[in-house]
Parts: sequence; C-alpha cells; structure tokens
Amino acid sequence: SARREALGAFGDDKVLVERFITNPRHIEVQVFGDGQGNVVHFFERDCSVQRRHQKVIEEAPAPGMSDEMRAAMCDAAIRAASAVNYANAGTVEFIVDGSAPLDPAKFWFMEMNTRLQVEHPVTEALTGFDLVQLQLEIAAGGALPSQDRIRLSGHAMEARLYAEQPAKGFLPSTGVLQHFVVETGADLRLDTGFEQGDVVSEHYDPMLAKVIAVGADRTQAVERLCAALQSVQIWPIQTNAGFLVQILRQPVFADGLHDTGFIAANLDDLIEPDVNPASRAAHLALAMFLQGANQTLGDPWAQADGWRVNQSSQVFRRLQIDGQNWDTRLQIIGANIEIDVDGTQFAFDRETHGVRLDLVQIERQWVGFFDGLAQACLVPDAEADTAALDALDTISAPMPGKILEVRTELGHEVVQGEVLVVMEAMKMEHALAAPRDGIVSELSCAAGDQVKENTILVALASTENPSGE
Repeated sequence: SARREALGAFGDDKVLVERFITNPRHIEVQVFGDGQGNVVHFFERDCSVQRRHQKVIEEAPAPGMSDEMRAAMCDAAIRAASAVNYANAGTVEFIVDGSAPLDPAKFWFMEMNTRLQVEHPVTEALTGFDLVQLQLEIAAGGALPSQDRIRLSGHAMEARLYAEQPAKGFLPSTGVLQHFVVETGADLRLDTGFEQGDVVSEHYDPMLAKVIAVGADRTQAVERLCAALQSVQIWPIQTNAGFLVQILRQPVFADGLHDTGFIAANLDDLIEPDVNPASRAAHLALAMFLQGANQTLGDPWAQADGWRVNQSSQVFRRLQIDGQNWDTRLQIIGANIEIDVDGTQFAFDRETHGVRLDLVQIERQWVGFFDGLAQACLVPDAEADTAALDALDTISAPMPGKILEVRTELGHEVVQGEVLVVMEAMKMEHALAAPRDGIVSELSCAAGDQVKENTILVALASTENPSGE
C-alpha cells in the first residue's frame, strides 16, 4: 500500500523503513577535527528537553550514561567526522532509545551540525576548554589537544531564556527592556547580548540569554540553575523563566527519565501553574511588606508593620492588577504570615516565605518577581481607579501583527465578549473581543493594516453616553 502511494505521488515506489523509537532521547557528541586526519571528542551532551524540536535545556554528562555507552557513541562520532576529514568544531547528533537503561546497541545517527552549537558552554564548563579559542587555533594551523587531556569534571546544565509568553502559546514578547537583572556567580555563567535599555525586536530570534550552572553532581547543578532562574528580573518583556523553573522541578526530569516528548506530555503542569490573580496579589502584598520591613529595620518608629496593642499586626493594602482592584489584609500569626485577598486566604512561612520574592518600582508600577514569573501592580488612588475604568474603553493590539478582519463599524452597539477585530501574528489568528458592552466611538484600523504592539484599535463609549464625553 505504501509503495503504491509513493508510486502514484512521486513516480517511484521505493520506501525507506525506519525504526520507531517510542521514548527517544537526543544525545549529541562534541567533536573537533583539524582537517589533517585528526579528530577528538569532548564527550556528550543530552538535549532531550525540547519544544517543537527546539532545544530548551541541555546538560552534560547525559543522565544514565555508562562508560560502555559513552565509548560507543563517542567512537561513532569520531568515525563519522574522520570519514570526511572534518575540520573545525562539529556536533554529531544521535537518537537514543530511552525506554530502558542506555544500550550501546540502541542509538542511531541523526545528523551532524558543522558548527559550534548554542549549548557549547555546557561542554566548556565540564572540560575546561574554550571551544571558540580552539576553533581559532585550529583555523590558524594549531594542533588539537590529545584525547587523554580532555576530561569530564562535575555536571553542567544550560537553560535558554527567551522573550516569550508560555501562557499565550509561547508568543514572542517585544519592546524595551526597562529592567534586566539576572544573577551570576562562581558557579553560574550568563551569555547574553542584551542589557537594560535595549529593544527586543520582533524581527529576530527571541533568545535573551543562556544561563549555565555548574555543580559537583546533577542534583547540585539543577538546584543552582533553578535558583538562578528564580532570580530573573526582566520587565516589561515577558520571559519563559517561570516555565524553565517548572521543568527543573518535575520529578521525571529530576530523576533523569525524560525524553523528547517530556514538555508536550506535561505542558499543563509547566505553564504558569499559578495564574490565580488573587494569589499574585498575595505575593505582591507580602513582597511589599517585606521590603518595607527591611528598609526600616532597627527603627521601630519607622516600621509600617501594622503593630497593634494586644492584637496581631495587620497591614491593609489595595492593589490594582491588570485593571482589577484587590483588597489585601496581612497578619503575622505565630510562625506564619497570613494574607486575606478579598476573602481568599493565603499563608506563608514567616522565615522562608516558601518562594523567592523580589520587588522593584518601575515608574508608577511595582513589579514583583517570584519563581521566574513577573507581575506588575499599582497601589491605586481615586485617579487610578478612574484610569482602570478607562482601560475598559479600548481594545489594543496584544503584539505586532496584521489586521485580517474588522467585524464592527463606528456607532455599532457591541456586547462584552463580541469579537470586533481579528489579527494575525506569528502565523496564528487572534480574536480581539469587546471588554464590556458599549458603542464603537473610534475605529483606528482596517483589514490589511500592519500594527505595533499596544496600538489602540477600537474605542468604546457607554450606551448612556455614545459621544464618549
């Protein structure tokens, strides 16, 4: 049947049959050749954490790698490079059967990338060799290091930090980096071409940085990488830092039992598991309280900690998140900090808080960073409450894109949830709906228009005041 279909479609009935691997792992070997018949390897990297066949987290050594398996894979990689008298850095990539312990008879050649890979810092961290420098030395006629000089030490792991929105289908996030802080240290490496004030454009790859952690073993490397990603403070550009943190916390990943289908199989658990705005309000209220306590430490008269005679301390604060007001009440009760958010209760350990919290003020907003996630809020007053209501009067482009269809017109009466504009961005269609009932008072787009992020497309007036005055 397959041969008949091939003959009818292509005029050739030849069929290639490949083995189907149910739990594939992606393991690659770093090689170097000098074009004079000499090739060495720098051991393997595991790149099995992927989304749509794009690597997300890479590490070395590969989990579960035995000496016998490593020898077989590295030997195969060297033979492949030697067969073409290869010169320069290269990566020989293999599909490996991950359904059982690694078997030297169950890996298959996939491709060779004839360049230095994005994930090369993992290999540099473990071997101590600067692979970019080595490329230049080989190009200048220098000699390769002997194979016995290349040794593994410890465990390294790299995460790719992207300007994207996992909760919105991984759509890119663009704009000016008003705040850009990622921790570095003795056991952390940050490779980036961005700094605060730079513009993240829709015209280029959304990678902001590579974060590389090194540990004595895999557990320590995971802990250090997770802590680094939890410390990420980037605003207003959205990132995948929280998504990466969730990957590192998954038991399957911690046990080294993941394969290339890991993200797809666990996507719901990985994408911002806590998107409850009341929870975000509780975290922000806690961060504000802690920041105030730290700033007034040692001066009891300056502390705004809600102290009361013969009662538990209480701090009341109204927060505005995405245009909605939340009333919070924070109390210190024993070893806990308890926060009520419009009737919903949250409790945090008084000492550890259960999560890393960072808070910065950017213009009029307070931005909280926790577990790699970012959330902005306002501490509203009467004017801010009015502004929040005004925000319901407009529909803006959520990202750069093209207007495909306008389903309304000036003076048209619309209801909340009615789709008014359809736009295309990143090869996907997005339906933009009315945020409330009203009458279209302004229409600033037409089919075919190219619009920038946050461009106001439609303005609404109330049905009682159609003029919008």
